[in-house]
Amino acid sequence: MNEYSKDFAQGALEGERGCAEFKERPKLIMTVGRGASGKSLWARWLVDEARWRGQAMIAADADLINPSLSPFYADAMSLAGGDEDDLMDWIAGIVSLQTETRVSAVVDCGAPAFPLKELQEQLPLVEFLDSNEIDLVVVHLLGLDQGDFEYLRHVQRLIEPAATILVANEEIVPRRRSVETGVREIMEHPAWEAALRRGAKQVVMPMLHSYAREMSALGIGIRDAMRGRSGRGLPALEPAKRHFIGVWIREMEEAFAPVMGSLGCGTHPTDRVRIERN
Repeated sequence: MNEYSKDFAQGALEGERGCAEFKERPKLIMTVGRGASGKSLWARWLVDEARWRGQAMIAADADLINPSLSPFYADAMSLAGGDEDDLMDWIAGIVSLQTETRVSAVVDCGAPAFPLKELQEQLPLVEFLDSNEIDLVVVHLLGLDQGDFEYLRHVQRLIEPAATILVANEEIVPRRRSVETGVREIMEHPAWEAALRRGAKQVVMPMLHSYAREMSALGIGIRDAMRGRSGRGLPALEPAKRHFIGVWIREMEEAFAPVMGSLGCGTHPTDRVRIERN
């Protein structure tokens, strides 16, 4: 176990007051989808949600150019600055850390250029993870663009994970449609329905409006922004915006409650601690 692994494992097991134990196989959770689909915001929400529940979660950036998690989490593992040839070893390193700590990980895969096909050819993920007693979970974030569904089909042709979660993101429904109409059209698309027949689970992700950009500019976690903390020398968000973020967090908890077990978290919050990493 390297020094990073030891440091993370200690934090994962202790936290501030003790990390709640979740007795399931760890998950390697990969967010996939086209650019601007909400993958990074969703991944940040999951990291915050898991740690708030007292359950450690490894945050990992697979975007070579625009890392999405490391600006917010000092302990995030990042592929930024590397190249595609480093991907297999980088993923193997995450799995090695998971094997040592028995902690789930969320990997934000960035844009569709993420070389999943090449990775799968070099390192068949499902078999590799299963040999390490880790489950692969693929989370697709989709809007109404036809390209979203083509990418869904592409990924499903390549890989058959232990669990697939389809997320209809209200935020990216075209403004010319009502949210209700747009979400219904997403969930009636043949590619979506085909994925459901293969065992996928579906969730609707509530919108956060422009607050997501303001919150991200602070460079801190979602719950920290909601609590009135600030970063990067910027002022804290106004009380009304913080309240709206709190409402969104509750809506996210309700929306994703049926699939939290698949995401490496217990069904209910257990010990509401945050694992601070320096």
